[in-house]
Formats: sequence, structure tokens, C-alpha cells
Amino acid sequence: FCRQTASPSLGLLLNSGIQLLWMKEKHPDVYQKAEAILHFPQYLSYLLTGQIIAESTSVGCHTFLWDFDHNRYHQWLGDEGIQLPSPLPNSHTIDVEAAGKALKAGIGIHDSSAALVPYLMGIDERFILLSTGTWCISMNPFNHESLTAAELKQDCLNYLNIYQKPVKSSRYFLGHIHDVNMERLANHFGVEKSTYKRVEINEMLLKKHLENGQKVFFCKKMPTDYVDDTVDLEQFDSFATAYHQLMFDLTEECIHSLKLVIPAKDGVESLIVSGGFARNRIFITYLASRFPEKRVYTSEIDNASALGAALVCAEEVYGQKKMQIDLGLKRWHAI
Repeated sequence: FCRQTASPSLGLLLNSGIQLLWMKEKHPDVYQKAEAILHFPQYLSYLLTGQIIAESTSVGCHTFLWDFDHNRYHQWLGDEGIQLPSPLPNSHTIDVEAAGKALKAGIGIHDSSAALVPYLMGIDERFILLSTGTWCISMNPFNHESLTAAELKQDCLNYLNIYQKPVKSSRYFLGHIHDVNMERLANHFGVEKSTYKRVEINEMLLKKHLENGQKVFFCKKMPTDYVDDTVDLEQFDSFATAYHQLMFDLTEECIHSLKLVIPAKDGVESLIVSGGFARNRIFITYLASRFPEKRVYTSEIDNASALGAALVCAEEVYGQKKMQIDLGLKRWHAI
């Protein structure tokens, strides 16, 4: 069932389809009063348009609602008597009036799909997007292979993009794991937590780590609190040395997650890193050095999700099929 719906089991209320079933079974008095069932982006659109609408990106992202094998709502919804509107294209707009002005309102879009839109529209080659922050999400919009049980167990999922095509994705808790372990380093060496932002790249250390490939952190099972306090920090002569090792190890963990979305017959030319770690030169240099056969870029566009949400409506609103999009790309090279 998880493979067919491309949804890892994320707990009681993190798969939105289970929210419906939970409400129907545990709170039938509330459920029976519901006039319509909407994802939040479509609820916001409803407030502007008064129309009950669904769209693929929200329905098709770890919801247990979409049958990826047959490209339709899953059979269990019909069995439970749950009726949802048929998805419309994200480019669909509705004429509304607000503050005395005639406007066009979009129908909403899931945030992950929205963040991918500027790159889908602005880049002609195949790429994987690494959206970094608290989570590092690896998104391959050119890998349409069905999920395997092994991939599901490693936190992979497929979601639908604006073209109703599956995007294979994986994730790693990069930002959080970085912060809690970096705090341990800062406490040990008696420096401010923000010191890592000022650490200069040491190419000798980078080359040493890349050549021997020896990890120090997270060699055993990941601790439940994500802090690897089994590592003796006395082995490092400075905060900078320890931080280089931490970043090498975290990059290796990210690469393991990234490779889950790279198919056996890899046709991807580029890796694009967006978000907070696009500004971490040590992370980017390690990544570029581990993929010398690919072009590795950082992107400096802000508010990618908001930009993507606007772009999906641009063709219908402005009549332009192709828009010039400045993605702020900078290429990084292996050392």
C-alpha cells in the first residue's frame, strides 16, 4: 500500500488521507457536518474563489490518497465513501473580484512542488535539486521509477509535480543534525555557536578526507538525539579541524540519501543546491568533489516556493509560455 501510494508511513496524522479516516471514525459527528474536504492551499484558494477544487501536487505528496500505479485516487477512498474533487492543472486560474478590481486567483500548490517550478521552467538540462535547511530534500524530477520497499524504508517517496509526473525524493535531517553536533563542538572548544560561519576552507583537510574517505561521526547507528557523543573531540587540534570532519561526514550522509533518487541509468547532468547550505562553502566543495562528472551549482533565489506558485499561473495570466528566470546559479568545481 505504501509503495502503491508512494507514501512512507509517517504516523497517525502526517499522511493526510489518514486524517480523513481518523475524523470519519473517531469524530463522525464533525465529519458528517463537513461540506467539502480540501488541502490547505486549496482552502486558501476557496476563500478567494468560493470554489471547491483539488490539484495533483497536494493530493500526490505522502497522503495515501493517490494510486501511482493507476494515476487516480486510491480505491480505499471509494470503499469508505469519501468523495474528493478531481484534480485540476496548477495553471488553472479563476476570475475573482477583490477591492473592486478584477483579478485571477490560482488554485494552490504544494510547497515542495512549488520550490521545484523555477528550475523546471528555467533549466533545459536534467538536474537534481537539493533543497537544504532543517531537512536536505533530494528531488529528481526525471526519475519516474516506481518506489521499492527498500527505498520506502530509507524515507524515500514520490510526489506529483505540476505536470502530473512523479518526482522521486529522499530526505536527510541535515540542518538539525548539523546544529546539535556543531553546538557540542562549540562548547568543547569554547567558541561562539556562530563560529562555523567564519571557518575558512582548508584544502589540505578537504583533500585528506576525500582521499581516505574515513568518517568519524555517525559511524555507528544514528543516536536518537542526533548527537554523536561517542566521538572523542580531543583528537582534533581546533574547532576548524573538527568542523571540517563533521561537514565531511554530514556530506557523506547526504550523498547516501541523494543516491537513492539517482537511477541506475543516470542521465542527470547537474546538481543544484538551494537553501541554507548553498552558502556553506565546505559542504558545497565536498559535494562537488564527490561528483566530478556532474555540474554542481548553488542557487541564490529567495522565496522559491512563492516564485514557483506565481510562475505556474504566469502562462494563463500573461500569455507567455516561456519566461526569463534568473536562478542566481553559481558553478562549483571539485578540488
